[in-house]
Amino acid sequence: PPPPPAAPVAAPTPPIPPPAPVDDSCDVDDGDVDTAALEAQRQAEMAAAEAQRQAEMAAAAEMKRQQEEVLRKKQEEAALARAAEEQRLRAEQEALRLKVEQEAEAARIAAEAEAKAE
Repeated sequence: PPPPPAAPVAAPTPPIPPPAPVDDSCDVDDGDVDTAALEAQRQAEMAAAEAQRQAEMAAAAEMKRQQEEVLRKKQEEAALARAAEEQRLRAEQEALRLKVEQEAEAARIAAEAEAKAE
């Protein structure tokens, strides 16, 4: 029998060309990258500090508003208490004035009755 056909011989692979020179004219220098990263970090820290400062200011403003509200309520309560006390005193004075008037009227009537009796 005839021998089996020979396997085809692969063509030799062409040599790999050397790498082309890298054009780094648009690349950023590593130092520039580090500087940009540090600047971004610094800006982020500044933004965080500013946000913290504003949050503290808002909290302080809210605390002050609440204290002012408490003070205002206490002042209103004190004003109401003063007004109630003044009204009570006026009523007491009016009651005394009426009592004196009634006693004077009773004395006048008694004096008239006594004068008529004589």
